[in-house]
This record gives sequence, structure tokens and C-alpha cells, in this order.
Amino acid sequence: MSIAEVDVGERVRIGGLRIARGLRDFVEREVLPGTGVDPGRFWAGTERIVDDLAPRNRELLLRRAQLQHALDAWHAGHRGADVDAAAYRAYLTEIGYLEPPPRPFTVDTANTDIEITTAPGPQLLVPVADRDFAREGVDARWGSLYRALRDTDAIPPDGPGERSLAVIAYARGVLDAAAPLVTGSHASSTGYRIAGGRLRVHLADGTITTLADTARLAGFRGDPPRPSAVLIEHHGLHIDIRIDPSGPFGRIDTAGIDDVILESGLSTIMDFEDCVAAVDVPDKVEVYRSWLELMRGSVAGVATAPDRLYTAPDGSALTLHGRALLFARIVGPLMTTDAILDARGAEVPEIILDAVIATLAALHDLRGGGTRSNSRAGAVYLAVPKQHGPAEFAFTDELFGRVEALLGLPEHTVKLGLLDEERRTTVNLAACLAAVRHRVVATGNGLLDRGADEIHTWMAAGPMPGRVAMREQRWARAYEQWHVDTCLAHGLPGRALIGLGMWPTPERMRGLLETKIDQLRQGAAMTWVPTAIAATLHAVHFHYMDVVVRQQEIAAAGPRRSLGELLHPPIAEPPPAAARRAELDATCYTVLSYVVRWIERAVASSPIPDFGGVVVLEDRATLRISTQLLANWLRHNVIGEADVLDSLRRVAGRVDERLRDEPGYRPLLPEPESTLAWRAACELIERGVDAPNGYTEPVLYRWRREYKAGTV
Repeated sequence: MSIAEVDVGERVRIGGLRIARGLRDFVEREVLPGTGVDPGRFWAGTERIVDDLAPRNRELLLRRAQLQHALDAWHAGHRGADVDAAAYRAYLTEIGYLEPPPRPFTVDTANTDIEITTAPGPQLLVPVADRDFAREGVDARWGSLYRALRDTDAIPPDGPGERSLAVIAYARGVLDAAAPLVTGSHASSTGYRIAGGRLRVHLADGTITTLADTARLAGFRGDPPRPSAVLIEHHGLHIDIRIDPSGPFGRIDTAGIDDVILESGLSTIMDFEDCVAAVDVPDKVEVYRSWLELMRGSVAGVATAPDRLYTAPDGSALTLHGRALLFARIVGPLMTTDAILDARGAEVPEIILDAVIATLAALHDLRGGGTRSNSRAGAVYLAVPKQHGPAEFAFTDELFGRVEALLGLPEHTVKLGLLDEERRTTVNLAACLAAVRHRVVATGNGLLDRGADEIHTWMAAGPMPGRVAMREQRWARAYEQWHVDTCLAHGLPGRALIGLGMWPTPERMRGLLETKIDQLRQGAAMTWVPTAIAATLHAVHFHYMDVVVRQQEIAAAGPRRSLGELLHPPIAEPPPAAARRAELDATCYTVLSYVVRWIERAVASSPIPDFGGVVVLEDRATLRISTQLLANWLRHNVIGEADVLDSLRRVAGRVDERLRDEPGYRPLLPEPESTLAWRAACELIERGVDAPNGYTEPVLYRWRREYKAGTV
């Protein structure tokens, strides 16, 4: 198909669209070749999608604003925590905020990969345009347990020799849980061999034993009498026991085990959204180019990890996937992009462009054009954040269907990662699932985004508790269990992963080992981690607990939480003066340290010390809840504008001290008020009440663009 192109300055007019030349060149020169998709047909089909769905997207955003206006009116007339629950619920139903429950249904997603259907495990979330992070996310599928234990605080520090022995002892405990023996313990093993298709483990007392029925010998490497690797399968995950008596650990190990490699980060979200600062056409093209590279099996031109080859117990060849299954988390419905202007000259919703380009790039994976495959089942995996309620999920379902038709893909090729981060989604979660029941493959939640939306929803009702105290409110205690229970009730296990949120402190791995298993106890089959090492350590939990059995127990017991708990107002008495000042300073520090890196250096997600010095992984969700809390306190006179400005000035020095060694950092002091970052931070706080659902993106994008314009 041929469509005339007309130059319009830095844009090209194709049909009714005015497309930035940089995007047009990237699509036609880098993405389309090898896909079999004709450029004319592609742009014409994209225009039809934009013409049909962009107005719908605007209507959905208008509906958000209308509902918030109605909520503000009700909350202003019913201030405080003593709310008539029945009257409130009736009002939410009357205005359409609470929707009728759907007819009984079961999720029926099909044609997905084993990482979705049979293998629970950790999931990473990394910025797609950061090549180092991206490679870590891809290669996180397999991780060294010995390295993770040795290089973190997972086990107490000790002398070099003692630490090596502690690593070996800990790993032996993991093997006893994941590869239990009929007799004895791996702690007393002296050798491993394969005989008659079975694993034979020699123990120090002369006993020769084998695996118990709960684990399975999946394969090996080397000669059966003296294998160099033994592969065990347990709870759908694999463990590769490396044997090398000459290795650094093997030479001090009674059985010559030099490492234990765990199947760890089974999937990774490559983020287009909160973890990146993509505000203009060059930024968006770089995001898309990074995703295109991944769909071709490389990062910065270097091939990703190869598949892993073993010999099966029957002597046949066995191949295991070497890389994490990749999702793209695209931008949600709120933002627009000037990469394409529609026939009216309006910017196109970013969600539409992201869905089209991400799926187009994935054709290189689906059609075998890359050196490393992603989906072996022929699927494309996209996660869509920040959606509010069933109508928005129905919109996403239609958008994905339109993209499939445009690119000639079978219906429901594009699968959805559903994110439960907004209150209107939480309270209508069953209806949201029903809207995407043919393509949902994973769910997840985020306490920070969800907390920010809770504050914004109740903004007019009264002052909110601090960020830490918010986690102890009734809605927060009910949130995760409600999410899991709803997903279990609609048949997600075996069809879609039920996920829960992020471990935020990448340097506190002992804490992860001690507590993150609680998310599996709550019924999660997938949980988020910030690094590959965290994925390896968290993978241990999936051997300690049988997620399938745990989900069956929870489902049999019935719902654990009620809608009333989710709707209980999180109103709190203002804290005493000293506690209020401490919360104010810590929150202002979070805002200022995040914004200065975002505005000036496009750092949207990376580890950074918090106010107390603890290294945390922050993205826009952190900023959103922080600015919403301060906006709420300003509205209800818990603090004044002068208090905020004084606090920002107090913490500016600490921000400078913490960030001064980062390449390219420009100190805020002595005149922080003259910097764009300071002005952006103030605007985010002062106008947080009016920000759509408390989102920070419109302000961040505008100030980042201004910064880039002034530094060109």
C-alpha cells in the first residue's frame, strides 16, 4: 500500500497523521524491515486506531475527573474517620464508582509460556533504556546462590574462610529443602553420580541415597559416574548443582560442589514508564530501540544468554531456556506524546503508540528474526499501569485487539499484565479481570501507587497518616489478600500469575530472606525484586513453600477480606510537632532528591539513600505518594507553605551530600530556588491536590523538557 508523504518541517504527513521524522525513520528503517508489514498499511492502520480510540481515551480520563469531583464533594461534607459505611457505599454505587459484580466467569487465557502456566518465581522490573539494567534483567533467569550469599548481607559477615564455609552450609540447607534425600542430608554428602537414570548421593557414613519423591532428577552434564553438573526440578523450578573439586568452593567442599545455580528471575518487566524519563521523540525512540534489540535477542549489539544444554536421565538431549521471559510495561492512559499528531493536531495518547510499536517490534521475536527467542508460545507480553476500573481495562483489551488486526496476528496474541494500583481498580477487581479474561497472564500491585491514590481519593475528607503509618491502615492490610482472593476466585492459577509487590531495599538481603516469603504465604505466585541477586535469594522461598498447594488452601478457605475494609477512610490525627517535622523533612528529602535527578539527568529509577541513609529503589510511585501526602497536609493545615519551603531548604544540603559524587550532579546549594528541580518540586507539592489522580508525570515532563531546551 502506498500513501503519499508530505514534509511538514520536522514532521512528515502520512494520511491524516503528522509524524515526527525521527519516529518515522526509526519505524521504517529499523523496525518494519523483516516483519513483513508494509509501511503504507502500517501507518494507515495506526491512523484508524488513533481516530477511533484516542477520543475514547479522552472520555475515560474525563470520567476519572468527574468521579473525583463527586468524591471530593461527598468527602467535604462527611469529614473525618467516622463515616456511615452503608451510605458511603450507596453513594459510590450511585455515581458509578462501584460497579455491579460481573457474572460468574473463569479466566481462560491460552497459548502462553511455561513461565506463566507452571513455574512460579520472582520477577524483575528494570528500565528498558538502561542497557546494563536491561542485560541484568534478561540474564537473571539463572543465578549463583553462592555469589548471592557471599556478596550480600544475607549471612552474617565473618572471616574469609569462615564465610565460605557458611555459604556452603546455607546452600546445603537449601538443597535439603529443594532436593530432599530419602535418607540423610546434603550437609554430609561426599559425592554425586548418575546411575540407571537416577541420582546417587554418597554420604559421609557410607550410605548411598537418592532423591525423595518431591524432587526430580531432570538432567546432568559430563560423565554419569562423575558429572560436572546435576540438574534437579522442584516446584516447577530448576537447580543446577555445579561440581568442580578444583574450584574456589569445590576445593573445600566434601563433595566438590563449587556452586548452586538457581533458576531465579523467571520473568522481567522492561519498563517504558515509571523507571524511565522519556519526555520527547528522541527519548521515546531510544526506549523503543532498546525493546527492539531485546526482541532480536541482544542488548547493545551483544547477544543475550544462550539456552542451557544438559543430558536428560534417559540419555536424550535437554534444553532449558536461558533468559527471563520479557514483558514491556508501557505508559498508561494519562499521558500523550507529540511523536504523532492526529488529524486535529492533537498529541496521540502514549498508550496507543506504545502498544503499536512494542507489538510491532515483538514481531521479530514471533517470526524468528532474532538470535535468542523470548516467547516460545508465540505471545507478546505487555503490562499496562495506572488504569482505573473495568471500562479502562475493556479499552485496553480493544486496543490490543486492534493492534493484532493491524499486524496480522491471531486474536489474543498480545497478553496483558494487569496492575492493581488504583482504588477504583481494587474495589472493582473482579469486573476488571472479566474485561480482560482472554488475555490476562499476570497481575501485580504496588503499595506506593495504591497509597498515593488512596490519599488523592480521600483528599477532601481530612488529614492522612504518614507514609509508613499508611501501611497500617485497614485498606492497606486488606489490599494484598483481597487481590489474591479475587484472582483465585476467578481461576488465574495455571492461566495467569498472581503477583504482589516490590522489595524496595536492594542492599538488605537478609531482610528479604527473613520476610519476603510472607508474600507467598499470602498466595502470590510471582513477586517483584529489584536486582538479579535479589531474585536468586528470593527464589529460595519458592522451594521452601509450594505455591500451588498454598493457593489451593487459600481458595478452599474462602475470602479473607471485605469490601468494607477497603473503603474504610484512612483519616488520622496530625502527629505531634516533633514527629510531624521528622515526617516532613523525610518526605521533602524524597521529593527533592528524586526530582533533581529526574529533571537534570533523566534518572528515573535507581538505588539512592533515603533520608535515614538506607538505600532504597525509587521510581515515580515514591514521588507520587510523597507529594500527595504533603499536598493533603497543606490542604488540612497540618503544615503551611512556609513549613514546606523551610523543610526543602533544610534537606537540600543532605541531598547535595548524598548525590555530589554522581557524575554530572550540580549542587542545589547555595541557591536552590534558582534551579528547575526546586521549582518542579515546589509545584508538585503545592498543586498536588489538583493533579489528576495525584500523578506527577505532567509536571515532570514539562520541567524536564524545559531543562533539555536550556542545555541544548
